[in-house]
Amino acid sequence: MLIVSDTSPLRALQVLSLLGLLEPLYSQVLIPPAVYTELSRARIGVPPLDIAQHSFIEVRSPKLVRGFPRLGPGESEAISLALELGATELLIDEVGARSVATTLGMKPIGVLGVLIQGKQRGLVQQVAPLIEQLQQRISFRVSDAVVAEVLRQAGESRP
Repeated sequence: MLIVSDTSPLRALQVLSLLGLLEPLYSQVLIPPAVYTELSRARIGVPPLDIAQHSFIEVRSPKLVRGFPRLGPGESEAISLALELGATELLIDEVGARSVATTLGMKPIGVLGVLIQGKQRGLVQQVAPLIEQLQQRISFRVSDAVVAEVLRQAGESRP
């Protein structure tokens, strides 16, 4: 199974040193050029991502990039590529982009969804400490209600 990804889920998994979690879950992760460019730049506390070290990540250009108001180039290219490929799921975290993906018939999966899947498949032991790391290291913003739901789905309680 392949999946298209935007930048933020990959960055978050990179921060957690869990990028390899995607391979057993999806086999192949496609990213458009704008996402590759974003990942190639260092961010505060996050070095550039060398995708050559991850054979399951492939850069693929969409034939036509749709313009989506209020979305960045990476989000627009990722959604365009997913549409082109007929993907039913898309790795994306930003609320506005998730809304667009849902409107277009896709199921958006964020980094928290990946962590839940990892826990369900026995690839991640606990989700709660990973959420805490994201909040501390990259100012990952998520409501208490969403955290509670994620932990419920992961079979955990809030620490």
